[in-house]
Amino acid sequence: MNIVLEIIIFNVVVFTICGINMAKKGRLGLIQEYPKAIQDRCRELGLIEDSSGKLTKKATIGKIGFFIGYIVLQTVLAYYIGGARTFFTGWLHGYLMWVAEMWFDALVVDCLWFCHSKKMVIPGTEDMVDAYHDYWHHIKYAVIGMFTQAVIALPVGLFVMLLGK
Repeated sequence: MNIVLEIIIFNVVVFTICGINMAKKGRLGLIQEYPKAIQDRCRELGLIEDSSGKLTKKATIGKIGFFIGYIVLQTVLAYYIGGARTFFTGWLHGYLMWVAEMWFDALVVDCLWFCHSKKMVIPGTEDMVDAYHDYWHHIKYAVIGMFTQAVIALPVGLFVMLLGK
């Protein structure tokens, strides 16, 4: 039951940070999350530059900072709420938190909200309904993420193991 609480806390933190970021950057600030066809149209319209969608040095540093923060948060949740004490249980808790977040994002945030929200449609791309309704774009990255999250959860297992000693 504690893993459910961990997942809820982790998702609230992650989506609060994402929501704040989205409010600050707007739709075009999240262009790398849009399907490629929409990105291409935005380039054609001059709304974004060819380099848009590529991480700048500042954005890379910010993402690394968030990643470290997420690892610390997951370690604290796994250790203190989940009771994880070994490398494997720490890794498993970290992995389950990432996978739950990823599938919630793919299915609820992306497929149910993003794909159907008029607020996410970028002016000049209103005719690209099929691209906005491209569920596979979001599902594909969730499936790929299931494998990458196994690696990304390794530090949580390591830190839980170190805390447990």
